Amino acid sequence: MKAQRLAEEFARTKSHFLKSSPKFTFDYISDYKDIWIFESWEPKAFVLVKEEIDFTIAGYSFENTFFKNGEIPEPARLCLDAVQNISFKELSKNKPLKSYPLRIEPLLQTKWGQDCFFNY
Repeated sequence: MKAQRLAEEFARTKSHFLKSSPKFTFDYISDYKDIWIFESWEPKAFVLVKEEIDFTIAGYSFENTFFKNGEIPEPARLCLDAVQNISFKELSKNKPLKSYPLRIEPLLQTKWGQDCFFNY
């Protein structure tokens, strides 16, 4: 599956835990509309791949899992719905995507399941 190969290659390239693991595969694969969700339980990680004309990495974490007790938590579902409504092809149609030689820090960083009232 092309989306899975993309997610695994992305994870091996970006995660310092997985760079030394050439045989890495995800433990759980699911889909939500046109978004593929690839999840690893150990080490904790997930990659979201949106299926358009081609496949695009729509989100990822190398510190958390996406599902909680086999379900998608409400904040994560809202994130999926937002990504569902974005056309990465349209976004890059008039403005080619740029590649940057230097590392860019995330604009938003979250950590799921901290404790009561946080990220639930």
